[in-house]
Amino acid sequence: MLELVGMRFTATEVLIISEGIPEGLDVGIDVEKVTKHDDTTISIVFNYYIGYMPDVASVKLRGIAFCRDSNQNIKKVITAWGKKKEIPSELGANAINMINANSAVNALMITRPFNLMPHYLPPPVFGTPEQPARPEKKGKRKKKK
Repeated sequence: MLELVGMRFTATEVLIISEGIPEGLDVGIDVEKVTKHDDTTISIVFNYYIGYMPDVASVKLRGIAFCRDSNQNIKKVITAWGKKKEIPSELGANAINMINANSAVNALMITRPFNLMPHYLPPPVFGTPEQPARPEKKGKRKKKK
């Protein structure tokens, strides 16, 4: 699994479009680019955004995160990114969740001077599918004596 070893923001933008109370929020993160640096290190360029709807305000943070993993897993990530422009969740879930949480906290601090309402943290990405619930056994249970 990718381990986040460093992260920094490269740009931010807060745009107040109109005065008003937002009726909803659109919060998310997009991966823009994945670059291999050596056999065990990649960088992920990402964009974190918050839309205060309808057309009240928008907040954008752009950053780069540095991650490491085994040579084999780095190859899998680079191959998946090249084919589908996605990071396999079983390898990237922890890193994406750390980027997401870090971005949300920093965006909260950035939005305060603009008097924008606090946003929410999008749900985490899970690396493996959840285990199905075990079916209940039907039949009579024996009483303990």
